[in-house]
Amino acid sequence: IFVPQNLYEAIHELLGWDVSKTVFLITMVMIEVPLSWIRDIRRLTPFNVMATLLIAYGLFSCLVLAFWEIEKDSESTYFDRLAALPPTNSDTWILFIGTAVS
Repeated sequence: IFVPQNLYEAIHELLGWDVSKTVFLITMVMIEVPLSWIRDIRRLTPFNVMATLLIAYGLFSCLVLAFWEIEKDSESTYFDRLAALPPTNSDTWILFIGTAVS
């Protein structure tokens, strides 16, 4: 549901382009509908491998960026920074994915 919104925000922030969310949705439908017509699921193996590699790359890059941020502030340890995090805002409620909605 949120994929076109996320793609819009990523392209807007990274490249500065203002592409409509409708364009992202139509592009996704044009790719995903023909893929859903494949009867033999073994033909989707390359896409599964590509998705797994991209997920691993995303997780690895998040860890690298997190540890790089910790190294920039060498005066405090990781646990000091963790203890200094602000408590949950009581005016908002937290979803399962970790975002706060007010």
